[in-house]
Amino acid sequence: MNFAASLSSTSPLLQVKIRLRTWLVEKDLLKSTVSDICHAPPLTLPAASQGESPQKKARVHSYKEMFNGGNCVRSLQRSKVYEAGGSILWMSPFPAPPEGKSQEYGSVIKPSDFTYSQMVEAQSLFQASDVYHDGRILYPNVIQCMVSVIDPLLGKVKDFPQSLSLISGHLPLYAWWLSVYEALQESADDRLLRLWQAGLTATIQIHLVDSDGQLARLCIASSEALRNLQASNDSLMAFCERLVVLTKSYKVQKQQDVLDRLKKDGVLFQGRAINKNVLVAAESIQRHMSPEARQTLVYLSSKYGTSVLTEQVGKLYKIILMISRLTSSRLPGENTANILSLVLSQIANALDLEILKTSQLTGEGLTGKEGKDAQNITNADDVPIVSLCLTQISVAFNANQSLGLLDDCPKSVKEALSRLLDPQKFRLELDLSFASVQSSGLDPPATTYDEASHMTLDRVKESLKDVTYTGQKANFDPLVDWAFSLADGQLMSSLRKLSLESDISKALVSGDLEVAKELREAMKVFEQVASDTPAPAMSWQQLMEIGHDTEQDADLRKMFKKQEREEVWSRASTVRKSLVSYSSLTNWKRSSLDAAYKASPCVSFTGEMNKKFMLFHLAADLCFEGEKGWSGPA
Repeated sequence: MNFAASLSSTSPLLQVKIRLRTWLVEKDLLKSTVSDICHAPPLTLPAASQGESPQKKARVHSYKEMFNGGNCVRSLQRSKVYEAGGSILWMSPFPAPPEGKSQEYGSVIKPSDFTYSQMVEAQSLFQASDVYHDGRILYPNVIQCMVSVIDPLLGKVKDFPQSLSLISGHLPLYAWWLSVYEALQESADDRLLRLWQAGLTATIQIHLVDSDGQLARLCIASSEALRNLQASNDSLMAFCERLVVLTKSYKVQKQQDVLDRLKKDGVLFQGRAINKNVLVAAESIQRHMSPEARQTLVYLSSKYGTSVLTEQVGKLYKIILMISRLTSSRLPGENTANILSLVLSQIANALDLEILKTSQLTGEGLTGKEGKDAQNITNADDVPIVSLCLTQISVAFNANQSLGLLDDCPKSVKEALSRLLDPQKFRLELDLSFASVQSSGLDPPATTYDEASHMTLDRVKESLKDVTYTGQKANFDPLVDWAFSLADGQLMSSLRKLSLESDISKALVSGDLEVAKELREAMKVFEQVASDTPAPAMSWQQLMEIGHDTEQDADLRKMFKKQEREEVWSRASTVRKSLVSYSSLTNWKRSSLDAAYKASPCVSFTGEMNKKFMLFHLAADLCFEGEKGWSGPA
């Protein structure tokens, strides 16, 4: 679950705000005339003399100099930055690009990718501590935000800014709101008081930003500053996006010039200056990162940790390089970005189904050894994970494309099999299985991914139980079982050996590997007479040979192949008619049999005994067939 996406739906956040305002008014911490808690004034330092000052009654107060509107404007005009104490309620956690701003601006300023579990982890930043007086909670980081113009900085409430655009540290802010929600649910007044005090005494740093490049640079620097707060640093994907925007803003062509500018500007990644390898890797990751791939990486990082794939740029970059190198031979016509998304889903499925362990996802385990022997693998056990994923995807593509070109293959069969053969769709099916368990009232944690996968298998089989092929009832279970075995990791050993083959399509059609033999056995359901032409239908094996083309080219080649086969069939029929003829019976009377015999070439046959022959055959099972079923290929 992407919490940022769900929280950006205003209703949950709005409900928490309304409940928090009600509690604050009841506790005399907010005047009832303040309709929106975002207009709550920041806390101030304790008064020098208590007397009858309002501070006498105050249970919460600040410990630092607080925001001053006049000072803020003057500082931004002079220095383009202003820092003071303030309220996190002034922050817009989901900043939208102002009208007229570029798409790159929006990609840089958008929140990083976080999940609910990461938010729960970040709540550890808001625990009361004896280190501070009265167990005070201090907001854990300097809040970095920006404005593009000064004039509308101050909102309707005099001297208080409104909707400042947050540029980093989104996760602590989300964790604060989650902590407030839980405290409200538990009626934990003391904790709620401390959280409110922390939220209204945060340190806010406002930057005046006038370009996309400057914004990207600020975002990267802010993220680096947060890196020591392990629960709150931004994602690798966010870094790659921001770095690409920043380097584009330099408007220089040579790579070394870009690196020099980055060094001059003090741009860091994981505490170090950005070198050529990091720059090239970040650009490649950003270029090939689809929304689906990004979502899968967020899932993997949340469930299995960033060390699996996103701790460094190296792993992802090498995965992209291997996909680019092998796609042309195993998946011609497909682009690297699409295949990357499928490979990541494949890895996620394998981890969830315990086909793979996280300890196997080392650099060498993912993409193999480096050096001269890297591409000369002869042992199936040495096939790296990414190569194995590409083989599995290639097998699925070959099967799908053959079914797509097969005449009269029911659409429901193609769709059902894609739910197993497509790694992304298979993930959705697993989620549906878990959802069905949850809705049944059972305990979801008691359901394993293996059990969920078998629930998916049963659901797919059920959807095909009444499907026919060429008007006849067909048993598609063997084909579904084969697709499930592929998705569920049961054919992994066979796939490793298949990865060593130079032509996967040929190996599937005629090879001796288990994955190929089971596919051929499963595809026998389609070995029936074509209903649209007297010429024999093209087999799935022949269709697989043309399946590597683009969809348009494959259809064109299929059409030409079909025409060619019909022409050959027509010529063969002409030759056959000179050698073989058919006569039909209308009944079993002797006169009908005599008429059939006299209509045959037998009566005019001449030849020397035992040297020239003619066969006269009576096929009782074809007698009285009005549709002449024998006229097509047997």
